[in-house]
Amino acid sequence: MLLVSRAADRELTSVEVLLAKIGIPVVRINAETASSAGLVADLGNRTLHLHGRPIRPTVTWVRHFSARALSDRRGAVHQAFLRDSWQAAVAQLAAISGVLIAADGPGLMTQLALAADNGIRVPRTVVTSDPFLAAGLLTSTRVVIKALHQHFVEARPGLLSGVFPDVTDRDRLQPARGPARPPVAVQEFIEHDLELRVYYLHGEILGFAVTKDGPADLWLHAERVGARDTEVPADVAAATRLLAAAMSIEYGAFDFLVSGGEPIFLEVNLAGDWCWLEALTGTTGVTLAAVRMLRDLHHRRSAIELTTFLAGRPGSPG
Repeated sequence: MLLVSRAADRELTSVEVLLAKIGIPVVRINAETASSAGLVADLGNRTLHLHGRPIRPTVTWVRHFSARALSDRRGAVHQAFLRDSWQAAVAQLAAISGVLIAADGPGLMTQLALAADNGIRVPRTVVTSDPFLAAGLLTSTRVVIKALHQHFVEARPGLLSGVFPDVTDRDRLQPARGPARPPVAVQEFIEHDLELRVYYLHGEILGFAVTKDGPADLWLHAERVGARDTEVPADVAAATRLLAAAMSIEYGAFDFLVSGGEPIFLEVNLAGDWCWLEALTGTTGVTLAAVRMLRDLHHRRSAIELTTFLAGRPGSPG
């Protein structure tokens, strides 16, 4: 099994330890040291070599891998080529993996469109490089402004800067200044009774009710964040399963609001962390579910490969 992420990925570290305890061999690539891994991908026999060790990944799970963690002192051109090449290699690991669980998937706009097309309520959303232009298209008194991609920027290897969601009054939106204006999502703010983080792992669903004063508290004011593990309401679970099937994903961290008993889908993070919630609630359910997911996918793929091998042997049962 191949795990691909960052050295600081606590979730994968916990999973890796438990997989080893149940006898499933694991190899890991961390973005910070990827260049020294001695990567050789032999497409002829679908084999990967890392540190001189040949493996045939039954399951590959890519989480927080980012080539921006790599540095090349030979100049900007070499560094850009290094990063692009590693990002491309990791993105194509499906070619030599039995099963690939990828962090890349449908972006926010596509996620919201899929949910709406399947009858799941979503916030009224406008994507614009000038939030002021969204004011006339939204009717809510308050709006949420959030990144269209990730909430972190890695300007230098290992140095993350946050670009966090903001809640503001709609009538306070001002015309954007400057020539470089990144597109952002501007959404109606929805008063709600409950905020849920729902984890989908190979068909298994676990949920947490989350409380916080503002959307940026998870990163800026962790002391203000509360959580409790909770049974996922049936309609939220149904929406989660429907969206997971529509996106063809094995893993996702789904964010929902519940207002007046109705679930409202916000987004799904295909590399969403869970250790912070387990620490707040004193639970280990998601970690164990992740191990079960990988174990089951590994055994299923191993059985398929064994059957294929036996079917190709002369004199083997047909």
